Amino acid sequence: MFVWGLAAPRPASLACGEAFRKNLDPLPDCDRICAHLAARALAQGSIMIAFNRWLAIVGGILVPSAEVLRRYHQMLDLRVLPFWMDDFILGGFLLYGVWRTRHDIARGMPFLTAAWGFACGMGYSSFFAQLADIQNRPVDVSGASAAFVVTIKGIALAFGVIGLITALMWKPTQTSGSPRLA
Repeated sequence: MFVWGLAAPRPASLACGEAFRKNLDPLPDCDRICAHLAARALAQGSIMIAFNRWLAIVGGILVPSAEVLRRYHQMLDLRVLPFWMDDFILGGFLLYGVWRTRHDIARGMPFLTAAWGFACGMGYSSFFAQLADIQNRPVDVSGASAAFVVTIKGIALAFGVIGLITALMWKPTQTSGSPRLA
C-alpha cells in the first residue's frame, strides 16, 4: 500500500510486484500479506500522519507567502516587523515539525503537535482581533476588504484546528515501536 510520503516494507511489495511482472500467479499469501500491511499502516495512523504532514507543509509555505503578499509594501518598515515576522516563525515551526517526523514519527510528533498548537493560538488571536476591528477598519493593510481577510483567517484557523486535532489523535502502537517513514 502506498500513501504519499510513506512506503510499505519492501519484502512483501517486491514479492507481489515480481509475481505480477513475470506473469506468474501471485504468491499464495500475497493478498494476505498486502492486506496485513494495509491494516498495519491504518493502525499506525499512517494516512492521518501523511495528511497532517501535507497540511503542515501547505500551511508552512502558504502562511508566510500570504503575509508577504499582504504586507509587501511594509516589509522594510521596522515598526511593523512583529506583525509579519510571526507568520514566518509559524511557517518555520510547521516545517520543522514535518522535518522531525520524516523518519521517526514517535519522536517528531511532539514538535508537529506543538507547531499546530502555536498555529491555533496565533490564528485565534489574529482572527478575533481583526474580526473585532472590522467596523473601524473596513479595508485591510493589503488594500483588500477586511471581511475578505477575516474570511481567509477563519479558514486558516479551521485548518489549524484540524491539524491540531489530527496530531493529537495519533497514538503510537505498542507493537509498532517507533514507526518510520520512507
